[in-house]
Amino acid sequence: MVEYLAFQLCKPDGDSRYIKIHKEDGSLHMEIAAGMRGMYISDNIVKYRCGGVSENLISELIQPTKPYTWPRVIPSDYNPGEHILGCDIDSWSLDYKEEEKKTMRHIRGKGDVPEEEPYILFLENLMRFVPDREVVDWFLER
Repeated sequence: MVEYLAFQLCKPDGDSRYIKIHKEDGSLHMEIAAGMRGMYISDNIVKYRCGGVSENLISELIQPTKPYTWPRVIPSDYNPGEHILGCDIDSWSLDYKEEEKKTMRHIRGKGDVPEEEPYILFLENLMRFVPDREVVDWFLER
């Protein structure tokens, strides 16, 4: 079962969004935020509570893409900046943890999310849970 997932995308113009799914009080919650260069203010964070059906479905759709097997950096020659806050322009990141695992997986990428499997399948499946169509379109826009 997915315990924590935070996916962030920062476009070439610095516009950024994140989707975070996390366990709180025994159930999954989702946060969606808009910002600039990975900086977010609380006024731009929208929170949702995922129901029991959604919890199982999220895991069923995300776990088969096997984020624990992905390289830590994509492409392999990308050297992510060491930011305390914010993100590199034209980059993406994924922090992912399953309940059964002891460690969280941190993955960083440059440019768009790769259009091959399993990366694009992960993104498409994640978007199935986002209730805001405008946010979905923003993430999927190439």
